[in-house]
Amino acid sequence: EEPCPWQLWMHIYGNNELLSDAARANSPLFSEASLCETLFALSNWAIVKMERGQGVSIPGFARITWNLKGEIHRPLFFFDDAFLREHGITPQIVKEESDPASCDTLDFADLARNYSEILSKEAAAAGVGRLFRRLGQVMGQGVQVLIDLGVGRVYSNNLEAFFVFDPRFCPGEPEFEGRREAPPILVGRP
Repeated sequence: EEPCPWQLWMHIYGNNELLSDAARANSPLFSEASLCETLFALSNWAIVKMERGQGVSIPGFARITWNLKGEIHRPLFFFDDAFLREHGITPQIVKEESDPASCDTLDFADLARNYSEILSKEAAAAGVGRLFRRLGQVMGQGVQVLIDLGVGRVYSNNLEAFFVFDPRFCPGEPEFEGRREAPPILVGRP
């Protein structure tokens, strides 16, 4: 079996590099520990919402939701148009007829209160903004990127980006049971 293209990459910019780069500011809001807690809380928030059948919206980055068309609901991922334009990124798109579920917009007070023991609302808002600004900058440089967001992974290379959902969010696809990742569900715009 031929390896997937992202398995052939020599150096991949991952979660550790993102946290380290985003922390390069002389501010306690942007300490690596605070940013790590922010990413952890954000991932847990998205997982909980998706497990409940709800979509999520991360302003300035993406919407992650469910396609309500058909008997089996499949996950959908939409990069925010402004994020793509600002960083010169092209999403890989699979045309799929869809009926996206509504999304809960990220509430920083909820994120801090229910998904973290140490974050304040302000730290959560600043941390999320800082992480996704830095991620966009790196993706916009054409760097090979693999960022785990809990519900799936963002991949990017040479200004092309896509998202692969964690297999637990891909019901009815038995051919992928036991694999580390599900097939890409690549959608650019609703």
